Amino acid sequence: MVNLKELFADEPGKKVFCLGNEALSRGLVESGLMLCASYPGTPASEIPMTLNKVATHFGFYAEWSTNEANALETAIAGSLANVRSAFFAKHVGLNVAADALMTSGYLGARGGFIMITGDDPSLHSSQNEQDNRWFGRFANLPVVEPADIEEMLNYPKIAFELSEKFGIPVIFRITTRTAHSRGTVTLNPLERPEVNPSFEKNSQQLVQIPGHARINHTKLLKKIEEITEWAETSSINQIDGEVKGSIGIITSGVSYTYVKEALELIDEETPVLKLGLAYPL
Repeated sequence: MVNLKELFADEPGKKVFCLGNEALSRGLVESGLMLCASYPGTPASEIPMTLNKVATHFGFYAEWSTNEANALETAIAGSLANVRSAFFAKHVGLNVAADALMTSGYLGARGGFIMITGDDPSLHSSQNEQDNRWFGRFANLPVVEPADIEEMLNYPKIAFELSEKFGIPVIFRITTRTAHSRGTVTLNPLERPEVNPSFEKNSQQLVQIPGHARINHTKLLKKIEEITEWAETSSINQIDGEVKGSIGIITSGVSYTYVKEALELIDEETPVLKLGLAYPL
């Protein structure tokens, strides 16, 4: 484990060698996180383990919940009370929370809201292999996916801003290789916001009886259309290399780093489109 005083020092520009999940924890605090809830499961466990140790110091609420469904519902409540909130679980934990997940897009988001899912390709510590990017398409929620440890630090802010811009929860997919890799990150300013939690009663938006849900479903589909247009010019999607010829490679997440390594090994200059927003395309 990294020295927490070093990781959470108020020293922008400082370089710290840490775990991917520790970098993500720092990024969440830098981004103004005010509430987080989780149920333990590898490869996501180090995030709440880290945040629980610094929550009191930085003035935010963190809890280990009874189960993943309770954790997600707690984080939804935080967002609806207008504070930046986050939920963490391993990939199968999102199954446990799927009931709330599928309705969360209809509720929307006030304070930025991200759901961090720790996927486990190749089954390093899991009972199955599932790709939770499909939950984005299933529930009509955008999916942000960092590719390396620097993006683990910097993408929470992007995800919170995306959530608040469109009033929608955001799925934040990490994998074992991004969560448990180690590397050096450059710290950003650690400015904690002044927060005034508030709840606005809005039965049509927040009570999903069929008459309301049909309307909110249409609104959600419209938001996905708008996010698709936004993604066309957003810096979260990047082309690496000169576009020439007829061949290119499209990647997202840690696959990008594998592709770049392979291209270096064969001395190839094929352009690579890296999708930080894995859904919608």
